[in-house]
Amino acid sequence: MKYLFVLLLTIVSIKAEAQSSALSIADSLAAVGNYSKAIEQFQSIKNPTAQIDLKVARAYKAIGNGNLALKAYKTSLRKDPNQVIAATEFGRLHIAQRNFKQGDSIFKSLSTLYPDNPEFHYQRGRALRNLGPQADIKNGDTLMVAAHSAFAKAVKLDSSHQKSMNQLGLYYLKKQQYDIVERIGKKALESNPNGIEMTNLMALNYYNKGWTSEAIEWLEKLISLGQSSAFIHKRLGRSYAKQGDYEAAIEQYAIVLEENDKDPSVHLELARLYQRSHEFEKGIRHAEIAIFLNTQPLDEEYYTLATVLKLDGQFEAAIENYQNTLKENPEHIEAQYGIPVAADNYYKNKREVLLLYERFVKKYANASDYKTKYFVKLAQQRIDMLTQEVFMAKDKG
Repeated sequence: MKYLFVLLLTIVSIKAEAQSSALSIADSLAAVGNYSKAIEQFQSIKNPTAQIDLKVARAYKAIGNGNLALKAYKTSLRKDPNQVIAATEFGRLHIAQRNFKQGDSIFKSLSTLYPDNPEFHYQRGRALRNLGPQADIKNGDTLMVAAHSAFAKAVKLDSSHQKSMNQLGLYYLKKQQYDIVERIGKKALESNPNGIEMTNLMALNYYNKGWTSEAIEWLEKLISLGQSSAFIHKRLGRSYAKQGDYEAAIEQYAIVLEENDKDPSVHLELARLYQRSHEFEKGIRHAEIAIFLNTQPLDEEYYTLATVLKLDGQFEAAIENYQNTLKENPEHIEAQYGIPVAADNYYKNKREVLLLYERFVKKYANASDYKTKYFVKLAQQRIDMLTQEVFMAKDKG
């Protein structure tokens, strides 16, 4: 009996050593990034603990297998529900996998249990924000409002919580409450002066607000922080153009073309910029490229080309492209008015020009919008002048 007991003790000891050895090997493999082999070792352990299941979950997550990672996290938490770190990782992974309802459920529980932890409120806000604008049946609030509330709680608990402040800033930016965005941004940048997300938010805030100088300042800062995208350079280009700095604007659009020279909207903007800077040949070339590349209605492209041609003194070609504009969009009022103006500069027979202006005025005489009424007024003024010219010429004849 004594020998049997010793034998059993020896077997148990050997098994325990084997289990311990497998765990040590698995930990070592995971430490050097050999996660698949580590998983094999973890799974070779009989009756794994919640901690071993957690290690399996982290290994699956590391190799990008989110579904198996979620299963392992769930198993670990079922064995030991009091693992706050594991629950946090489980919730974050649900959000990363776009399982927003599950993520919200987890962080709602965690933020209830630990109401002073700003991260739990922030993560819940992320889940709610991504669930969309639909109403929460229980309290009638939209989930976006609930997300805003969660981010606000995180900031209240931690006034330097950058990610929550960024989300609050985005919320108010969408609501066009620019002054609030500015206050949030300045507060966030006190503790993180070179924060990319908040710098980007400040740039957008001033750009949308129409404060051109400030938008340029923040967009340039964003570029100085190593950020470069078509989105940034287009907005910086438009801001320079608004200030009349066409050379700087052209430089920004040229950067965009270096990355993608097939964007018709960029060629169209360059055509307009070259038009304003009186480089008509370049403007014509970019307008023609925009027309060639675009598969959408081309009224703006044709109109821009017509305007540059008119300014370059190519009136016949301008008229042709105003007509092309109207084929794309018959109600393009600027093109409608552009035809008699170009003809006025091109046709020697002013009677024909007079008829064109008169047709324009007759067509839009009862228009109510300010822009059309303005063009009708200009046309009528020119009709009055031409009428005098035509009758004077007739009297001389």
